[in-house]
Amino acid sequence: MKAKLFLLLVVLLPFSAHSSTLTLGNNLELLVFNGEKNEEDLDTVKLHEGKNQAVVRVNGRFKRGSTEELFGSNPYVITFSSTSDDVMLSLSSKLNSLPRVEKAFRQENPSWLLTSDSGNIQFTSEALPGNEGLFPFANIENLVAEYNRDNGIAVTSSSVEDLKDVAVVVADDGKVEVSGDPITQLKLWYTKATKEERKTFRKWMIDQE
Repeated sequence: MKAKLFLLLVVLLPFSAHSSTLTLGNNLELLVFNGEKNEEDLDTVKLHEGKNQAVVRVNGRFKRGSTEELFGSNPYVITFSSTSDDVMLSLSSKLNSLPRVEKAFRQENPSWLLTSDSGNIQFTSEALPGNEGLFPFANIENLVAEYNRDNGIAVTSSSVEDLKDVAVVVADDGKVEVSGDPITQLKLWYTKATKEERKTFRKWMIDQE
């Protein structure tokens, strides 16, 4: 009897586990989530434990007087820590007309709402820098990777880490001092390395074994 009960628990446990999710509200499009391009055009994704990074833009129709017009914004990087609850990202109800939406994004001050059953969730929001030219956000995945490198953010398949607590100081005599524990320092430099430099570093690591 005990053996049967144990097998029943083993079968049931995987289905009872709950992963919290992020769902996008109306007129929002998820471009990149935790470093990976949203190839399947999903509007609901599973959250990592700890920090998460969603790159979104507004893409929908808004009222201007008695008509509706299409509006598309530049991408924004939104970073937040997950909870045990499911999370909803939406535009503030104040942005209920095209003139208001256009003004908010022209000033780079859109009003996002990030909420769960427990209430509002703290987050940071920043416009994603684009390339020069006709299609500044054509290669969105590479742009996000470059943004993360420039800002000391390490994104893996299971975590998003802010490495800004590592300080690099160059003295007048040229001596470089780096604060922070060794693991954090390695992560910081790895995020700032090019693909070729990372390849060389990984080869060097293997040679050390």
